Amino acid sequence: MKVKYFILLLCFVGDLSDAQNDVLETSGNTHPFKKIGGKYYIVFTGAKMNWFAAAHLCQTYNSDLATIDSETELNDLNFYLTSNGQIGKFFWFGGTDLAEEGRYVSLSTGRPMIYTKFAAGQPDNYQEEDCLHLQAFNNIFYMNDYPCTGDGYPICEMRRMSKTCAQDTCEDISTSCALKTLVQAYLRAENTFSCRE
Repeated sequence: MKVKYFILLLCFVGDLSDAQNDVLETSGNTHPFKKIGGKYYIVFTGAKMNWFAAAHLCQTYNSDLATIDSETELNDLNFYLTSNGQIGKFFWFGGTDLAEEGRYVSLSTGRPMIYTKFAAGQPDNYQEEDCLHLQAFNNIFYMNDYPCTGDGYPICEMRRMSKTCAQDTCEDISTSCALKTLVQAYLRAENTFSCRE
């Protein structure tokens, strides 16, 4: 029974792959994603939502809340947001310390964030602030901790595909071809639910 719940979790979570071994899937259609620097994003500015709803919205586009891995990536997003008149808005991305206070991890990888650039005095966990967003201070976007139930706009990042996975064999679970093959074999053997249903 525990195995079935684990497989269900894998179907729901999706990408837990090693980012160092991944490349952006750019051979197919990238619409509605926009290339900003070296990654593909959707920056939603039409409706505010909490961090959880933002993460779910990204999943409906086969993407995740963005992971900012370097100053270059933050600068690219900053330039895009400021150039498009988004200074007064807060933008959710995939950093959180929900599991352990003060230890920020990426929602998409579950690994500690390798880059942070917080505004002065942040993070401060002022009101049980466990989710991270981008907020502009003096026309420059910085990271800030904020209550996960607060309002913000999602920035979704196109999921990465493993270099070793063929596009037609790893489109739904990109953790690894081997894991997907194992899960599919188990589901066929047990005649249980499918991730595609």
